[in-house]
Amino acid sequence: MRLGTRGSALALAQATAVARMLGADVEIVEITTSGDEASRTAAASFGDKSRFVKEIEEALLAGEIDLAVHSAKDVPGVLPDGLAIVGVPAREDAAAVQRIDEANRAVLAVSRSTTTAARYR
Repeated sequence: MRLGTRGSALALAQATAVARMLGADVEIVEITTSGDEASRTAAASFGDKSRFVKEIEEALLAGEIDLAVHSAKDVPGVLPDGLAIVGVPAREDAAAVQRIDEANRAVLAVSRSTTTAARYR
C-alpha cells in the first residue's frame, strides 16, 4: 500500500502514525506540493490552501498512491470528484508536548504525533 503525504515533519509523523494503525506493509511516499514550493517565498502565508493538497490529490486520482494523509487544516471544503475522506484518527493529547531550550531558542519537542500547526514548531 502506498500512502502519500507532504514531506514536512508534521505530515510525516501523521503518515507514520496512520501506517502503524493500518498494520499492513505501507510505503510512505513524500510528495512536494505547490504549497511547499510557494512557502519558500514571501507570499507563502497567502492564498488558497488547496495548493497544499493538489499534487497529492492528483497522485491519488492517477493511481500513483493508494491513500493519503493530510492535516485537516490543509483540506479544502470541496474535494475533487472521485475522492472522499474515509477516516479521521483520534486526536492525540496536546499535553504530550514539552517546551525545551536549545541554544537560547525555545522549541517544542513533541513526544507523540500531534496535529499542532507549524506555528508550534
